[in-house]
Amino acid sequence: MDSELIIALGTLVATIILGILAQILPWYRSPQLEVDFKNREPFCQHYPPGYWMRLEVRNKGQKTAHHVTGSLIEIRRADYTLLPLRSFFDLNWCVAEEPVPVSLRPSEKSFLDLVVIREDDPDTLRVQTSIPAQQRQSSLPCDTYFFRVEVYAEDAKPAKALYHVTWPVAGMDQVRMRRIRGIERALLRLGLHPLRK
Repeated sequence: MDSELIIALGTLVATIILGILAQILPWYRSPQLEVDFKNREPFCQHYPPGYWMRLEVRNKGQKTAHHVTGSLIEIRRADYTLLPLRSFFDLNWCVAEEPVPVSLRPSEKSFLDLVVIREDDPDTLRVQTSIPAQQRQSSLPCDTYFFRVEVYAEDAKPAKALYHVTWPVAGMDQVRMRRIRGIERALLRLGLHPLRK
């Protein structure tokens, strides 16, 4: 085989490998946000003034995620019709009690307050926000809902999650929530999922 051909092929292969690494390494080293929830402590806690349901946000990446914020983007009814909201809800970090951005180092986690059932109003599920205009439209009666949550950071891809919230009867310990993923989510959008009533 001709040595010039071998050198040309080697140069081509090296260029392709370097191009692939240039795409993969920034992704591998960047912050990667993950949202999680389970129907147990510390995600669900009875703490005055009520029963709190919180989402865990974790940075699984190699670098610190800066200015991390979470929002409840949409609320849908059991039949998957969209509730008319004037805007999305900025969620509070449970450590800050207001929707201020936080930074998460690699492997660090924090909790976003999603909803609370207050002791003085056990028939209402409230989206936990400290913005006054949003507080007025954040009360939901006993029913079934779908919540779409997105968590953003200035240097990471958004983490998105869809949750099925069931609350058949009033009471702090009656509400349940689970994540809808993959094919189940696609079936829900198409109207073919049994959860959609």
